[in-house]
Amino acid sequence: MIGFIGDVHRAFDRLAGAVAKFPADVDVAIQVGDLGLHADDLGSTGPGLPPLARKVYYVTGNHDHEPTYRGITRPTEMAPNLVFVPRGTVLELDGRRIAFLGGGSSIIDRAVRRRGVDWWPEEQVTLADVARFDGAGKVDFLVSHTPPAFVYHFFHLPPDPSALAVGQAWQILGRPQVVCGHMHRSREVGRVRVLGELEVLMA
Repeated sequence: MIGFIGDVHRAFDRLAGAVAKFPADVDVAIQVGDLGLHADDLGSTGPGLPPLARKVYYVTGNHDHEPTYRGITRPTEMAPNLVFVPRGTVLELDGRRIAFLGGGSSIIDRAVRRRGVDWWPEEQVTLADVARFDGAGKVDFLVSHTPPAFVYHFFHLPPDPSALAVGQAWQILGRPQVVCGHMHRSREVGRVRVLGELEVLMA
């Protein structure tokens, strides 16, 4: 069984607490972006992260420090039991094929964020990211930060560019179950499960 966790926004103690409370049959966790980790957190003078009781795989969102992840092209353990998964990666976890597609568009709060400080154009999901799934075949889950575009209607919002790209990836991958975050409200729309902040889902 896999434990999925919603947006964290630097609440690392709460993340560690949630992981520690997982049932014994949960082998791994997947966090759906907006973890908020900064490279400075992991340096010798940084605060570090509390110990994680299980391996946690995660993608980036639109509130992550994008420069920390530049040049990383394969799953990388950033801290003990904390594994960053780049966009366009497919892994087999718990006997299931899982596609990972991090990133998101900052639309609502873009006006109050500063380019190169807490916002980067590279946050947005692109068609080049989606193209990495060409030939991947069907998967059991797509883990993204951003929901596919059609889900935005149910939140009374227009889809952003990242949502359109995620929707294309979903089609390429055979319309698998999606577990995502970004909207800060829990909702299930067909095969898409949107997690609220720090919400936990077992699947």
